Amino acid sequence: MPEASVSLTELITAKRAEVDVTSVTYDFEYMAQKIINGDINITPSYQRLFEWDEIQQSRFIESLILNLPIPPVYFTENPDEEGRLELLDGLQRVCTYLHFTETLPASLSELAKKLNIMKSQIEDNESPSVDDFEEDDDIEDINSNDTVKSMTDMLTEEKSRLSQPVEKLVLKGCDILEHLNGKTFEDFDGITKRRIKSKGIDVYIYRSSNKMIKLQMFTRMNAGGSKLTNQQIRNARLRIVNADFINFLNQLAECDDYQLVYTRNRAAKKVVKNEGMFLEEMLLRILAFSHDFESYSKDISPFIDKYAEKITFHEITIDYTAVKDNFEKTFNLLNVMLPPKIKVSGYINRNMFEALCIVAYKNIAQLTESHIDSFKQKLASGDFDSQPFIGGGKNTKNYYTKRFRTHPVILFRIRTAEASCQKAS
Repeated sequence: MPEASVSLTELITAKRAEVDVTSVTYDFEYMAQKIINGDINITPSYQRLFEWDEIQQSRFIESLILNLPIPPVYFTENPDEEGRLELLDGLQRVCTYLHFTETLPASLSELAKKLNIMKSQIEDNESPSVDDFEEDDDIEDINSNDTVKSMTDMLTEEKSRLSQPVEKLVLKGCDILEHLNGKTFEDFDGITKRRIKSKGIDVYIYRSSNKMIKLQMFTRMNAGGSKLTNQQIRNARLRIVNADFINFLNQLAECDDYQLVYTRNRAAKKVVKNEGMFLEEMLLRILAFSHDFESYSKDISPFIDKYAEKITFHEITIDYTAVKDNFEKTFNLLNVMLPPKIKVSGYINRNMFEALCIVAYKNIAQLTESHIDSFKQKLASGDFDSQPFIGGGKNTKNYYTKRFRTHPVILFRIRTAEASCQKAS
């Protein structure tokens, strides 16, 4: 039949007939057994490795324990393997359950990713980069001029480690029921164990002889959406409880002086677009470090998460009028004192810029014209210790403390209570 004579409705109907979708509910114990028996392949070649960190895994397990809703998983039936199911979407959730209750194959762990990095670089006769590994990895030998032979030895060692089962998950970072932290599966009573194993999950099974449709399904599930930034997630979830603080951040982020100041740190078009709500996140960082620094340990994202939650749940109070007044004065001043372009070669260092904003915000009542002149001279000369600001690993509390003490004394020539304590010590 010529295509011109086929209606759109008929084309849609024909294409729909190429796909059969079955919706079922599996409990996790049943699905795990099918994986162990080989009836379900959770690692087809197109699937990524197990990437969730311990906190992400723990919070998913917390959802299972508390019977919270969880997203479905998607399988496709492989006609080339007698109907064996292949996982299309849901690897992180499935592997988290296996990690917590069974023995997660090491081939799915972070170790496997490092092995793949090493293998590819041996083939290319390259040494792995420091950026390929986490900060706490043993990379002393990797940074040196290793020979291909020594790299091959390391690969052999990693292969032997891959044959070992991964240790069971110890829960950490659970934030709904914090008493779960530190627990393993074996620490729970029989009732809770059975509830975890019998927790149901919706399963969609796709069957189609058209491999292009299978490809499109995988692509749309894994790349069809836009990834949210931490601040976009923070904005959405806190609104569920109380929108007052989030609305306050949104309002402050519209301040012209604030946006103009940030053009010294980012391209103007990015500031105007406020991509990923970065203006709100930077503002939240300023407030959290200024008002709740004693709660900071090392990781910034959970720190500002907790600060926003404290305000949203009224665990701490905030004088919105005073903060708004302080904020507007701070960025009006910074907009005056910062030259249009900090450096010819680019923007001001991010750590230095953030510390500058925080110190100015905390000391705005003391800053005068003479302080501004002092700052401009020091910034132009570069005559100050940049060590607390430049380089990796600068998110420790010790480095932040140094920044907040260095900026007032060296750049502004004002002495704060914190700086006085540092001198006395």
